[in-house]
Amino acid sequence: MFYYYVAIAGIKKLNEMEKNILLTLIKEIMVFPLLEIDDDLLIAQDSKEKSFSWQEFINSTNSEFLSNLKLYESNYFNDLKALKTNLKTIFKKDVFKETYNNDITLLYGHIRSYLNEDLKKEVFKSLYNDKEFLKSIKIYLLNNQNTSLSAKQANLHRNTLINRINKFEKITGYNLKNYQEAVFIYLLLKE
Repeated sequence: MFYYYVAIAGIKKLNEMEKNILLTLIKEIMVFPLLEIDDDLLIAQDSKEKSFSWQEFINSTNSEFLSNLKLYESNYFNDLKALKTNLKTIFKKDVFKETYNNDITLLYGHIRSYLNEDLKKEVFKSLYNDKEFLKSIKIYLLNNQNTSLSAKQANLHRNTLINRINKFEKITGYNLKNYQEAVFIYLLLKE
């Protein structure tokens, strides 16, 4: 069994009814929730059994309450001791910059600071201004390099997408079938 926690900042600005609704929602979503409120922070720990999008949860909660709550979702831990150790250290980082954060979004944010337009122009070369072309490459990467699904989503023939992938490699020198190179290109296209 895996364990995880979510931390929600900004609950002081909620009225009592909103706090109670928030706590009730979390209790309904989580399997065996352990809730703790510390000043302006709500920490909810649970075992991982249900598939759920905390990002959608915080966005819909904010729109319902007209609030600016911020949520951090932890990684999964093998035991509660590891979770508790992580809880003690994580808040030394600024995890509440965005409405929703987890370790992946924090890493993307850190990497994003190194990405700039000059690097994109250098990597994409003559394809830099071809937004439709680059969008089809991004769709391909978002779909785990599945050409059939990506072609359908990009509204292209499968062979057209394959030709674009080959053209991309020929012009840029980056092979989208190579994991490391694909991740690098994805991070450039993510912005």
